[in-house]
Amino acid sequence: MARQKPWDVRTGVADMATLSDKRVKRWFKKSASEQYLYAKSLLPKQRDELEQELAQTMRGNTPAAGEALTMWLSVQQARLRTHSPLQQQLHRSQQVANAIPSATVVGAAVSLPALMNTRIRYYQSDERPEYAKAFDNFMSVIGDPSLPPEVRNAAAERLEYHAWSEGTIAPQEQHLLYTHGARRMADEGYRVPRRTFSDLFAARPVGPGLTKEAPYFSSKRPLTNLNGQIAFEKGMEPTDVNVDKLWCRHLALAYCLSSDDNDGKFDFDKLSISGPLHYDNFVDHAWRDKYLQPRNYLHGAGMGPDARRAVVDNDRFGASLANAFKKLEATGQSHASAVINVAEFGETGAKSYSGHAMAMTIKVKTDPGKGTPVYVVTVYDPNHTVTHKRVRVTDLQSLERLAFRDFIDPDFSYGNAAAIAVLSKTMPAGFEDESAAADVGVVKARIGLALRENVPEALDIVAALLSEPGLAQIDHGKLADTLDAKEASGVSMLSEALKFGNSEAVRAYGRLLNKAGLPPHMHARLLGTTVEPGIPAFNSMMKTSYYNSWDTIETFAEVVADAHLPAQAKVDLLEGKDAEGTPALSSATKSENAAAAGLLMKTILHSTLPVVMKSQLLAAKDAQGTPALAHAMERGDAYTVMRFMKQIGHSDLPDAVKVELIAARSTDGTSGLARAEQAGHSELLNLYKDLIGQMSLPEAMKTELMTAGKPAH
Repeated sequence: MARQKPWDVRTGVADMATLSDKRVKRWFKKSASEQYLYAKSLLPKQRDELEQELAQTMRGNTPAAGEALTMWLSVQQARLRTHSPLQQQLHRSQQVANAIPSATVVGAAVSLPALMNTRIRYYQSDERPEYAKAFDNFMSVIGDPSLPPEVRNAAAERLEYHAWSEGTIAPQEQHLLYTHGARRMADEGYRVPRRTFSDLFAARPVGPGLTKEAPYFSSKRPLTNLNGQIAFEKGMEPTDVNVDKLWCRHLALAYCLSSDDNDGKFDFDKLSISGPLHYDNFVDHAWRDKYLQPRNYLHGAGMGPDARRAVVDNDRFGASLANAFKKLEATGQSHASAVINVAEFGETGAKSYSGHAMAMTIKVKTDPGKGTPVYVVTVYDPNHTVTHKRVRVTDLQSLERLAFRDFIDPDFSYGNAAAIAVLSKTMPAGFEDESAAADVGVVKARIGLALRENVPEALDIVAALLSEPGLAQIDHGKLADTLDAKEASGVSMLSEALKFGNSEAVRAYGRLLNKAGLPPHMHARLLGTTVEPGIPAFNSMMKTSYYNSWDTIETFAEVVADAHLPAQAKVDLLEGKDAEGTPALSSATKSENAAAAGLLMKTILHSTLPVVMKSQLLAAKDAQGTPALAHAMERGDAYTVMRFMKQIGHSDLPDAVKVELIAARSTDGTSGLARAEQAGHSELLNLYKDLIGQMSLPEAMKTELMTAGKPAH
């Protein structure tokens, strides 16, 4: 396409008009039309002149306007595919290196994904010399109300094509196109940011002296946020209601586990997506399937029950890292990673749960010149999906001075993250710096995170702080609010601990409240926390037994039984009536949660409560006066009936109380046996009578129980 004669813009337009705009496939290259190849062969200044001439012609209401639009679009395509000589050279060198492993069958599996990833990055680079100009040209045309609608629509459609089919739009603009659409971006006057050196550091402060010994973001990666922007399900968009998305918890876990498997380094190229932002479009499917599994909720950050857990004060983060490095060196371990969970425990009022998952890695390297250790820390925030904040030090004392806030973007303060929860399979045991501030805000965050992440040791540390001036001098009301540790949306962290089966943390919380010495009504209010108005967390838990947390049911009941509270307050808590007057034990039987019912009954029977109170709790009559056992018999729930009768029959309750409970008469005198007869549960009737026959009750009492349908005397 090289031209020997001098070039002028009018001749250029005429020459280009004679060429085809039909794209033709090419081996190992993107498809191209003759018009595109012509525009690509021009110098940048010539493309500028050609583009301006075509833009003027596009405004006319003539056949030439349509032809001018087609050629103008080819010029933009040429701009998007233009790379500097240095970029071309680096790309070729990288592809040669990528191709080397493909000489073997095994190496081909490594080589092909690398070749594809490098090619994708090459065409999506925001450092292409004419990328910003091309994108801004699209924005100008799409947002120009003086142009005919068909011209603006054609430009918008072509821009979408470049984003999702050609893959020549940079990730940050691609994300905005997906989120807002081309027309909205154009209407709002969007232009590609020109990142100069000063702009870069104004947007991304790296600390005093611009040194790697202060946490910094890499200038090579954009601060792109894809958190919650990628749908898991086929055919679904992130904006669809109830669609499961790739959230911070998934990204943080992937960063952590993938780094562990890659010598402590995370490869951001693994997050490459070709086409629309969707789970199916990850380039490296094998990596995606291993590390980005679509779990709706990742209990324990997805680490499993054997993960090490700790709560660290924001100000002591650097000290904990220094301690971790010392332990790594002592064991010969070179790297470790962890998931970090933060939440806001300040003022309430947030619309939804404020929790956020992040990740970190630590790695000991060796300075190749000096042979001395170098300590590298990265903190990954999924709200900056394709980068992390990094620090590199040679002196652990300088690391000790850093707080967690130094590793996060000031635009994402996360309630200043007074404390953080750390969950890991590879961090050394006891790495956390256990010194804690007796500050109300820090203590509140510590309690909340310890309950949610099941870190009983953190609660015991708080208990030891109660005599410190920062806590000992505050009034009971403020202390109760601190110990309540509600998250910003009003979610009770004790209710979260019950829901997720965090038995050890629940027990430690009970010890903490006993040591706090609050007035009984405040103490009881904290244990009687609700999941929503009128529904105690304990009652809700008895209905669902979420995560099979039966141990936690027993633990909570024991915490109440051991609480420094009057007997009636304990009864009210164990009864746990909801707004409709249904006790927790009745909720369990109505939900056919026999195991939960049995565990609660066991704790009640073993408690030191008076017999009359035990009887009240075990009867568990609802607002209509119907006992829990009667509901189970009416439904034919044989397993629940058997659990009730065996536990009561083998207890040390007085015989008269046993008979009263097993008869399960409602307020109108109808017995549980009568309800089962009326419902036609013949097999249950036989089981009921067999169980009565096995009890060590006087025969007269057995006969009374086996006589169905008769009202109480």
